[in-house]
Amino acid sequence: PGHVAMSRWTPKGWVVNFGLPGDWEISSWNDRLGSDFIEEVRARSAVSEQEYYEKVILLDCLADACKEKNKKIEEAGFVNPNKVWRSLALMQRKIFADDATEESFQRSGPSVVLGKVEKYIQEIDESAPPPPIEVEKDGSIIIPASSYAKAADKKHVRHHQAFGGGTQLHLVDGEGWVEFEIPSDVEFKSKEYMLSAHICS
Repeated sequence: PGHVAMSRWTPKGWVVNFGLPGDWEISSWNDRLGSDFIEEVRARSAVSEQEYYEKVILLDCLADACKEKNKKIEEAGFVNPNKVWRSLALMQRKIFADDATEESFQRSGPSVVLGKVEKYIQEIDESAPPPPIEVEKDGSIIIPASSYAKAADKKHVRHHQAFGGGTQLHLVDGEGWVEFEIPSDVEFKSKEYMLSAHICS
């Protein structure tokens, strides 16, 4: 669209964020029109993967073999008498897309793909103790976010393993607070230290 927008999948199909119903017609992603994209996802959701492969993908493969390429982005979603196989694929896809309903987009059962987020969630160990405070060779003292000594109630202070490793701390509603203490067995190699923290707001 003329403004910044994003698309997202919902149980009722793909929608455009911050947009109007007709924004698919004026949207594009690199060399693909939004209208071409939404027609394909509707068609794929209306029939089985096998049926879509047999009646659309194979026609597209024939079109590629016959070098029926689209030279311009505007050609992608339209039939062309000079591109027989590509046009047949588009017409079959259009038939499938017209049969799509909100129920076509419903998904059930476990995901067939284990993404990074799912894998991260599976590896979270809620019972793991806070990591220890470490002292580097140069004298730097590293205090993990979750290794605090005192804190507000659990409702306002949460900690868990971080996606990129280590732990992270979440202070909720402006009411969360924590206090850190350096163990007595830690040797200070300097009289002055610079305090730094990794914070994400």
